[in-house]
Amino acid sequence: MSTESPGQERLITSNQRIWLEDDLAANSKPWIIVFMHRPLFSGAHGSDPWVNTGDATGQQNKADIHALFLQHGVDVVFEGHDHYYLRHEEDGIEYIITGGGGAPLSAAPALGAGDIFSASAYEHVKVDETASSLIVSAIDTTGALIESVSLAIPELTLALDNAYWANYTDYQNRNLTADFTVSNISTSDALDLEVQLLSASQGVTISTIMPFSLGTLAAASSVNTSVNFTVPQGIASFRAVFGATCLDGRGFILNYP
Repeated sequence: MSTESPGQERLITSNQRIWLEDDLAANSKPWIIVFMHRPLFSGAHGSDPWVNTGDATGQQNKADIHALFLQHGVDVVFEGHDHYYLRHEEDGIEYIITGGGGAPLSAAPALGAGDIFSASAYEHVKVDETASSLIVSAIDTTGALIESVSLAIPELTLALDNAYWANYTDYQNRNLTADFTVSNISTSDALDLEVQLLSASQGVTISTIMPFSLGTLAAASSVNTSVNFTVPQGIASFRAVFGATCLDGRGFILNYP
């Protein structure tokens, strides 16, 4: 995002804000990172509208942009403008000022509300990404780690353990029971995990009442569940697809096929 557009300096407004809203709404990527020059929080330039608490227009724009980031699950916002390193956390979003790229350094500010760490140092930021984790590391000119933050989302796997007729009556009624193991192989808890939909091929129907809750699935843990299918005569195999939702540690809703 540009915070320096002529006529819109120090704010995100007009066509740029419309583009941002549309782009975030269309996003389907696991991680969302925003880049912009001026910091939304904790900036040292007191005249900037986002920093100046007496600037009503700037403060409203700041609240609107942050709310937009929060609504669409933005993970990290990289910023500059101030010549130091500072990490600020607001509602689970990491706002990182990485301004130690070569210009004369400013003194590291005292930490305010939401500020996690600051340093007056020449540095760069390294990002390591996987499907379920994002590690952001600030590194100084000697290669030493200044600080890092690790973000993670639950990574769920599903395994079929067994499929069977529980008794002769179920066999006659073609009521098949399938036992599954759901595992969270991430370092982040899956909160309020719920199976919301289930479909099957070959004309197989699901007799288990949907949706059903699996509760909170802690990191590196598993839970067992069973589902009942009604299988037509002559069907020897079929495919089932689960759809589940949960919350991550920041309260963002995640969807899993």
